[in-house]
Amino acid sequence: MLFRDWTNGEFLFDFFMENMEDLKGFFHIERIDQAVSDTFDDAEALQELILDFPYTENLDELFIPLDITDSRTRELSREKARNWDRDRHTSWLRVYAIRLEPNVYVVTGGAIKLTRTMQERGHTMEQLEKLNRCKAYLKANGVFDQDSFVELTNE
Repeated sequence: MLFRDWTNGEFLFDFFMENMEDLKGFFHIERIDQAVSDTFDDAEALQELILDFPYTENLDELFIPLDITDSRTRELSREKARNWDRDRHTSWLRVYAIRLEPNVYVVTGGAIKLTRTMQERGHTMEQLEKLNRCKAYLKANGVFDQDSFVELTNE
């Protein structure tokens, strides 16, 4: 769903219209057509990094802890991924996940993040809440690695 939205011109036009002040303020981009074009390019590159072999064997190089509290322990840590090698400006596309073990993640969602913190906008705050709910659910159900996750999903 994320990549479908991130390659849908109408969706992106509406999103950037609603968030034009953030686009201008944080990224200094004045034209929506430029934001849409950049998002198309970035979404294609990020999708390849996450979904295409051999990259899928190196997801730990793509995902990093969401914040300092997640970097203390990697068990069920909240993580974010983006295209770290963008030209012109940093990527605003984020994929959020819970790390189960090396290179194994449960993706909870993603967002176009145009602000410094997730707490500044409703759509990114919603993603943060999903991450927190997923982590709590996995923990409450005894999930700590890929095998325990598979066991839970087979129940």
